[in-house]
Amino acid sequence: MNGDQSAAVFAFGAPDEECAYVNIGTSAFVQRAVSTPPSYAPRSLTGIILEDENRTVYSVEGNVNGAGTALEWLGSELGILDAVSRLPEWLEKPGEPPLFLNGIAGLGGPFWQPDFSSRFVGEGEPWQQAVAVVESMAFLLQANIDEIAKHVPPARRIRASGGVSRFDGLCRRIASVSGLPVLRRDDAEATARGIGYLAAGMPARWNDAASEEVFEPLPDEAIRRRYARWRGLMREATGV
Repeated sequence: MNGDQSAAVFAFGAPDEECAYVNIGTSAFVQRAVSTPPSYAPRSLTGIILEDENRTVYSVEGNVNGAGTALEWLGSELGILDAVSRLPEWLEKPGEPPLFLNGIAGLGGPFWQPDFSSRFVGEGEPWQQAVAVVESMAFLLQANIDEIAKHVPPARRIRASGGVSRFDGLCRRIASVSGLPVLRRDDAEATARGIGYLAAGMPARWNDAASEEVFEPLPDEAIRRRYARWRGLMREATGV
């Protein structure tokens, strides 16, 4: 028996304790899998994602509600109906986007505020607002990575999956903000693949034929400054 989020960790085979698993779909989460019980993490979710006669695998998890739902919000609330098809182009355009305080569908970890008022800080054209929404996903994921690192050893790499991870510009931003390489398989359906691995009895070799793209962290000081400003604004708004 397993759930969708925890199953996604097994899409790549046996969990890697040095890896942060990021799955970005309608919502998103970042999860660390560890073999020893984690310390109490009041602003993260902890649990067991595998237990049998041989092992117990624990997890520390942070969630982001405003991922795919935030892209839908761009169309329904801002009228940017072509956002999804145009984002690959927009994410490559130079320029400084505004910041987006993203509480779409409620503000999850590590802030935990169900009725947070989403808003842009700074001016921007519609395409820049769309970029700001995507950047907010990277920033929210990083806030959870930072929080989780208080309780388990820091990650050395990130594995990205889920439909929204198909945006190269998002993966590059996650890599630059985190300072970690982001590895993305050519199959985004991590939950189904993880269930397959568990159902197959956790074979020693799994999904070896899949290709993998690596987004190395670039020295992007502009996005690091934006993340620092965004984090300060979120601290002012939430107290966290």
